[in-house]
Amino acid sequence: MGAATTLLTVALGAIHAWLAARALWGMSRVPRLRPARVDPRPRVSAIVPARNERDAWGDV
Repeated sequence: MGAATTLLTVALGAIHAWLAARALWGMSRVPRLRPARVDPRPRVSAIVPARNERDAWGDV
């Protein structure tokens, strides 16, 4: 029984070490920052006021 317990402990330790190494490796890598794509079209909400705003000012 002692050998089985030792084998299980070693296996769990190896899995734990593998997962910890993967997590640390993922944190150490700096993700590439891509510039945000700028949409040349203006946003509609910036040009046309909201419906309730038009109603508040009357039909302009």
